Amino acid sequence: MVGDVMRELERFDRVLRWRVRVSAVCYALFVAVGLAANWQGWLDREPTPVVALLLVAFFVWPQRALPRGFKLEEVSHGGEALEASRARLDRRLRAVRGLYFLGAVVILVIAPWVMGKPVWAGI
Repeated sequence: MVGDVMRELERFDRVLRWRVRVSAVCYALFVAVGLAANWQGWLDREPTPVVALLLVAFFVWPQRALPRGFKLEEVSHGGEALEASRARLDRRLRAVRGLYFLGAVVILVIAPWVMGKPVWAGI
C-alpha cells in the first residue's frame, strides 16, 4: 500500500518537473518575443503570439504540490517531513505564478507605455 502511494508520488513528481521545465521555456519565449515585439512595434497590431505563449506558460505551470486526492496519512515513514516539504513547494509554486502575472503586466502594459505606445490607444 505504501509502495503504491510512493510510486504514485514519484510519477507525480516526474510530471511536475516536466511541467515546470516546459512552462519555464514558454515563459522565457514570452519574455523574449514580448520585448522584441515592443521594440519593433508590432505588439499593438498583433499581440496573439505573445499572449498565446503567456497562456501556455501559465496553464502548464503546476497548480499544486501533491496529486489530487493524495492522503498524507497513508505515508507512514517520513510523513511530517513530506508534508513540510510539500507545503514549501506549494508556496513556491504560488509565488512563481505571481511573478508570471507581474512579468505579464510589465511586458504587456508597462513596456509599451514606456516606449510611448499606450495600450489603450487603439481602443
